[in-house]
Amino acid sequence: MGVPQIGAMLDFITKPLKSALRWRLNYIESISIDSTRVKIPVLNGVGRAHLDPVEDHIYFVLKRLSPTHTVLVDVGANIGQTLIKWFAICGAHCRYIGFDVNTQCVSYCEHLISANQLSNAHVFPVGLGRGLSLTKLLLSSGATGVDPGASTNSKIRDVSFYGFTRSALIVPSSLFAKDICSIKNPIIKLDIEGSEADVIESLLSMPNLDSPVFLVEILPPSKAFSSSANDVRIENKRKIFKLMRDAGYNGRNICALSQAGVIPSQSSDYLFYKSYLPADVQELLCLEALGMG
Repeated sequence: MGVPQIGAMLDFITKPLKSALRWRLNYIESISIDSTRVKIPVLNGVGRAHLDPVEDHIYFVLKRLSPTHTVLVDVGANIGQTLIKWFAICGAHCRYIGFDVNTQCVSYCEHLISANQLSNAHVFPVGLGRGLSLTKLLLSSGATGVDPGASTNSKIRDVSFYGFTRSALIVPSSLFAKDICSIKNPIIKLDIEGSEADVIESLLSMPNLDSPVFLVEILPPSKAFSSSANDVRIENKRKIFKLMRDAGYNGRNICALSQAGVIPSQSSDYLFYKSYLPADVQELLCLEALGMG
């Protein structure tokens, strides 16, 4: 047996072992987003999702907003999916404030911030809302504890979808009013699986909020869930649109595919704005205003 054959055999034997161990080992990988190298800590498997970046449409919108909107407030930070995009766009001095009720997500984000020396990025282990409450965070699995579909809204999906719970602390958004309201032209991104209306209402009640651009994921009805869960999703979207319309905002769906030559399709993400948007941002949005009137 020649050397190439021996090498192939060893690779065949060790590849499954390496794959299994990767979920238990702690290490750092690097990825490139445009010309930026981003260090990705992988801690007991958490962080591997970053090695296959998704949501290009979010990256494009953030990049084109960044010249006039220099601070990102990320409600529902999870493991920093939006943070690494913002870092790639604005560099190591990017200004970022994140919130997540899942303390394991926050712990991972802190490792991500440290690995990339992001001195102006901060993440807080709380959710935002209208008042102070201790609630349950529902997860589909407790294997890693960082489920991106985790939710404090027990009706946005059927109960059978979830199999694990954690305690979650919600604090009034007003506790961070000084920090958020001191920002000129912030981008506020919400990805919190069905609790968006409460957070938006609490943020809009801040008297000195400087007309931010809101980037909001709104879960659509799905064949995977019951009619009662889908009714909750429809009502959640209606509430969000009414809140934004009453506050003087326009709203457009962000096209899921925006590369040249590709027919755009709607995503579950929406951009809400008061002032005129530059043409290069508008071209990333689907034409229909989708219920904003």
